[in-house]
Amino acid sequence: MQNHLRPLIALLTAIAFLITSCSWTKEISRRTVRVEKEQIQGEPEFDKPDLGLKYEGQCIKIITQGRYFIKVKETDIEEIHLREKKMKQKNQDELTKNVLLFGILTCGVVLVLAIIIIPMLQPADEISDFRYYTETERAKERIVKEEITIPAKDVPLVVKVNDFELSFKSNHDGKAELNLLPVINKFGTIPNELKVTCTAKIRDKTATEELTIPEIEVLKIVQFETGRPQLSPNLAASINFEKSGGTLQAGDSDKLVVAVTNKGGGEAYQLKGTVLCPDPILDRKEVIFGRVDPGRTKKGSVAFEVPKEYPSKTLPIEIHFSEYNKYNPEPVEIYLRIVP
Repeated sequence: MQNHLRPLIALLTAIAFLITSCSWTKEISRRTVRVEKEQIQGEPEFDKPDLGLKYEGQCIKIITQGRYFIKVKETDIEEIHLREKKMKQKNQDELTKNVLLFGILTCGVVLVLAIIIIPMLQPADEISDFRYYTETERAKERIVKEEITIPAKDVPLVVKVNDFELSFKSNHDGKAELNLLPVINKFGTIPNELKVTCTAKIRDKTATEELTIPEIEVLKIVQFETGRPQLSPNLAASINFEKSGGTLQAGDSDKLVVAVTNKGGGEAYQLKGTVLCPDPILDRKEVIFGRVDPGRTKKGSVAFEVPKEYPSKTLPIEIHFSEYNKYNPEPVEIYLRIVP
């Protein structure tokens, strides 16, 4: 019996020494790959101009940029994240004694059970130290093209607002700004909308972008401008119909056209007319003129339609005006005869 017991005890003791004598173990926790980029020196390859239009307040803001390609060297870097487990010497000595004693007293315990129980004999407060570190390895390299955008300075710009055209350049930041008030004031009539087209040329390539501003925004721009003229304006108004001449058949439509001329030496600001009529087809409608410079005439209109079932009648129509500095022109009056 003793001949069979001795080899078993020796085997258990050797396994215990092997387990406890391992002062450290390494294991791979995860692998990741990241890309390192390095720009290759050289002149960027020009692609095309990039243009942006934005409407803010009463201005059109323009951004000019150049799109380029640069050469970049990409390198895949493989990172191996390792975990190192290192046991403390004090625990190791104490653990060795416990395992030896346990192996002698429990010689009949199978190897698997001993391995399971060994960790339970370790002190709970100081089991082991863990240390994490990373090993890197350079993998394949490749040359790629990468697109970048750079502000383009001193770029010639051609801006067309409806039928009005003007030219200027972007600044050192690749930006430009167009105030719409002076442009609108050059029109004889407040436009229903503004169609803005901007063209930029960088090197031998051009870019064009369009922007449409609706009537409601145009009226806001016009009514925004204020001022105090050094000389007094002298405003005179006239009124007429676009098609009918004053006689309109029920079911038809027409426009009430109002013209204001500034015969004085100063500017008029925020000028508008209000229609007074006993019938709701025209009553309380507004005609916007905005700024009227000396010697200029501005026109505005109000569209209306007479219902088919309308009876025969004659409508008196008056236009009353208001101006920012109270230089109001005299009211004007006209009559509209409706034929059933």
